[in-house]
Amino acid sequence: MALQAQSFGAEIAFESDFNYNLEQITSSFSVIFAVDGLHSGVRKTVLPSQKVNRFSHSYIELVLNSNVDLHKHGLHIWPETESMLIALPNQDQSFTCTLFLPNAWAQQPSDKVHLTTILDLLQIKYPLFYEKYKSYLHTEHLKVSALESVLCEKWIFSISNATILLLSDAAHGVLPFYGQGMNAGFEDVSILTDIINKEGIKISELEKFSIERMKDVKALHQMVLENFYDMKGERNFNKEFLKRYKAMELQKVNDPYHNKTRYEWVSFSNIPYREILEIENKLMTEN
Repeated sequence: MALQAQSFGAEIAFESDFNYNLEQITSSFSVIFAVDGLHSGVRKTVLPSQKVNRFSHSYIELVLNSNVDLHKHGLHIWPETESMLIALPNQDQSFTCTLFLPNAWAQQPSDKVHLTTILDLLQIKYPLFYEKYKSYLHTEHLKVSALESVLCEKWIFSISNATILLLSDAAHGVLPFYGQGMNAGFEDVSILTDIINKEGIKISELEKFSIERMKDVKALHQMVLENFYDMKGERNFNKEFLKRYKAMELQKVNDPYHNKTRYEWVSFSNIPYREILEIENKLMTEN
């Protein structure tokens, strides 16, 4: 990660050199914050029954070269009901395309897929995209990757005189359809830092934090799934979706100060995730 950041011009300095032959170090702590990711080793120790959920779709990433005539500052979506293709711009003017496809269509995660196989699929499912952009696609071998998530009902544990608090992806790893996984993790730390600065590290405060924060990440998980189905067109004729959309459009007219879509609230505000759902539910009830 450090090398990748440096390749984009970042300057990184470490207080000491890396030692790649690290010896095991044993230390004792009264409180441990576990932020070791979706496949958390700490979580497997304190909550071995918790499963990582495999989503119904996998994904494959492709690259469109920089000569392609797509808007260079936008998210591009080609919905197909069962699958979905998106393209996001890179700094070098190329685009990373992500093809989300049902697991039944895909080979097993980590299997290599040849480009011609993907082109055949694009020709059938995305004929307009295929005809216009097939010559811009490159990458000889592509990998099928799984989409996974986890949402723990308990985050705080006591083991061997230590309190362990799961945070970020270790507690609530979310699917990528709002781009909120890392943001939600940062928000965990921000909220928790405010609590610690005010109250100190108290187990009772950590417990309250985990209970309240869980309400927000549950709301996020719900909205992420709904956004996936919205983007790929599955809910375009869903009455609930149309009612929510109408309510948000009326809100823009009646209250210009709050003229935001759900995507804007989620992505570009600090409003807690659960409050966004509460605002929407209220608008839907009123309209």
